[in-house]
Parts: sequence; structure tokens; C-alpha cells
Amino acid sequence: MTDSTESKTASKHKIVVCRDLGKEAMSLLHNSGHVIVAWEKDTPPPREWVLENVQAARGICVMMADKVDEELLAAVADIAVLLVLMTMRRIGEALQVVQEGRWPQTPWSPFLLTGPALTRPSLTIGFLGFGRISHCTLERLLAFTQPRNSAHAPRCIYTSSRSRSNQQDIDNQYTQQFGVATRRVEADVLAKESDVLIILCSLNEDTKGMVNAAFLEKMKSDAALINVARGPIVDSAALAAALEKGHLCGAGLDVIDGEPNIPRDHPLVMNPRCVVLPHVGSASDMSRNGMANLCVTNVLAGVAGEEMPSELRS
Repeated sequence: MTDSTESKTASKHKIVVCRDLGKEAMSLLHNSGHVIVAWEKDTPPPREWVLENVQAARGICVMMADKVDEELLAAVADIAVLLVLMTMRRIGEALQVVQEGRWPQTPWSPFLLTGPALTRPSLTIGFLGFGRISHCTLERLLAFTQPRNSAHAPRCIYTSSRSRSNQQDIDNQYTQQFGVATRRVEADVLAKESDVLIILCSLNEDTKGMVNAAFLEKMKSDAALINVARGPIVDSAALAAALEKGHLCGAGLDVIDGEPNIPRDHPLVMNPRCVVLPHVGSASDMSRNGMANLCVTNVLAGVAGEEMPSELRS
């Protein structure tokens, strides 16, 4: 009995949790038998709290990175499609009319708040970066377009870091997978031919500031630009200038350079044709619970000396 008790006590470890991870994940932690020290507010803990409580801890849960699982793919793809629809149908402007009390003074007219439609014949959907989230987004968008087997079916173009030796085979496979003509193009062609251009690439030295004034100038005057990747990929000043002079039908941004320190009078926030969201791409209950549960599963495995299911290896 004594040996069993000592063994059980010895297996208890201190785990520091730097944010409320939700009922499901926190239950996993509290039922683990370990000593859980949790910052219970829905705000980042002060540095002093972390430094004080991390002493003698065997594990720590911090909010540092997102794992791209199926729930996260779906959540980000949903936001991308939402921004496409809001931008092209000018929903941000329409909401302002109601919220600012201008609806009674805004008589109906045939072209009031009209914008380009996803059902336009031979729509070209462009992706800057064509990974799993882009694939998920394309599948969702095709539900709003002309039928895939019609004479005016949409097409998809994308750019990636480099062309592969078997690029034609890759594009043929994508064409079969999505049911619409799909091919890789260079960035200049992507800018010139896209009716909707969705940014879903990683941020690196090659993509930082890639969507600049020169890139935007090549885009169609009624094209929509959507960024659900990383803010610094788009030159905010150049985008604000393009929108100000009426180039592009609009922009939809879930990310923006300098976030979260974006004031109310930021040029893109002030522009009625730009929809800016506070980086909520993964903010679905299913996605966030999945991320929290994975974090907890990792830390419990780590303190037990077992292989973590999602370990970041150098």
C-alpha cells in the first residue's frame, strides 16, 4: 500500500496553463492527477506570473502556434469564403447604411450597392499559395459559381514557390480533383487574370510585401483581394491607395500588417470597400476545442515521458 501511494505521488507533476483552454480540455487536465496551475482569465498572463509559476513545472501550455488539422482547415476556409462574399457583395458598406441610421435616407435604386457576382461566366479564382486550406476554400467557393460542367464554368489559377518538373501532371490531377481547369501560373499572370485573388501562402522573405503597388496595379479593376494568410504579405499603404482611387472592387482581410495595433482611423479600416476582421480565421468552436485538446494531450504525454502526438522537432 505504501509503495503504491509513493509511486502515485511521484507520478504527479506540476503543469502550468497560460490560458483557459475551454471546458473540455481543462477537464482533461484536471482529471489527469497532476497539479494544474492555470491562468483563468481569457487574456495573456503577466510575464511575472509565468516566471513565478513555471518554477518546478514539468509541463507548460502556451498559446504559440496553430496545428493545421481538419477543423482548422475548415474554419479558415470558411472565413476566406465569407470574406469573398462580403467583399464582392459589398456587405460591409450595406451594414454601415443600417448601423449608421442612413437606410431611411437611402432610397432603393437599380444599382444600389451592387458588386461583381461569383456566378459571372468563366470566373477566374486565383490563389497565392495552393496548399490544403486553398483546396478546402476552392471546394467551398465552387458551390457559388457556374456549374463545373457548364460552358461558362470557372477556372482556377495559382502560384507556388516554384514550378515542378511534373507540373503538367500535377495540374491535371488538380483539374480532375476539383472538376474545373486548374493550372499553376507565375505571379504576374495571377495578378492580371484573377477575378478573385485569395492569399493563403506562408510568410517568408520571398512573400513579404509581395502584394505591393506594382502587383496591385496589374490586377483587374473589379477584382477582389482576400488575405487570410499573414498581414505583411500585403503592403497596406499600397492597398489603401489602390482602393482609394477605385481600383479593385474591394478587399477582405482577416490579417493585416501591424496587428493587433490597428487604430480606428487606419486607412484600410476607414475605407468602406475594405472588410477587416481581427484575425478570427480559426475561431470556430470545433477548431479551437481541437487545438486545445491537442495541446493538453501533448503536455500530458510530455510530462509522462511519452512521445507527444504533435511534437515540433528541430
